[in-house]
Amino acid sequence: METRKVQRLGPSTLAMTLPAEWAAANDVEKGEEVSIRMGDKGTLTVLPESMNEGESEAVITVDELGGTAVERAIVAQYVLGRRIIHVQAAESALSSEQINAVYQAETQLMGLGVIEETPADISIRCSVAPADFDLDNLLQRLESTGSTMRGEAIKALAHEDFDLAQRALNRERQSNKIFVLLLRLIFTSYQNPNMARETGL
Repeated sequence: METRKVQRLGPSTLAMTLPAEWAAANDVEKGEEVSIRMGDKGTLTVLPESMNEGESEAVITVDELGGTAVERAIVAQYVLGRRIIHVQAAESALSSEQINAVYQAETQLMGLGVIEETPADISIRCSVAPADFDLDNLLQRLESTGSTMRGEAIKALAHEDFDLAQRALNRERQSNKIFVLLLRLIFTSYQNPNMARETGL
């Protein structure tokens, strides 16, 4: 563990230097801003501004993955906050099962869309902007949708109403979308203090 000496700048400001190796590795230069997160037990986490910019990308190599595994991998990267997800086959073209899994994941995740496709590579992008959502509102939507869905399911069962049962099933899909979006926002907000403020966390 490296130690740093705290110095006083002015009557009420304390300061310390950043390690030169860390600054160089994260492209932090004089005059740039960094984000500081205060944690439990007196900890401080310093995040470079570069973490708040650009698009986080992930590559999923699917040569040995079936459709279900591909779909789960995309959901995992979505929750982790990736903006661009590349689904690639390194040794051959993507199979029909793998391609169908990509498009199935696209329909299940909010804000996800295919932006480029070749026989061996599909790129999908998440257009969700954290500032567009408030965690409290999403939780209320999730509760409201779940309550409506439960009521419709009970009525459909009692009256043998197929149309009402289908409506409840559609609401379940919407609830799943909201739930996974919540996970994405919570995870990315934990990593990024600025984003946490935008989402109301």
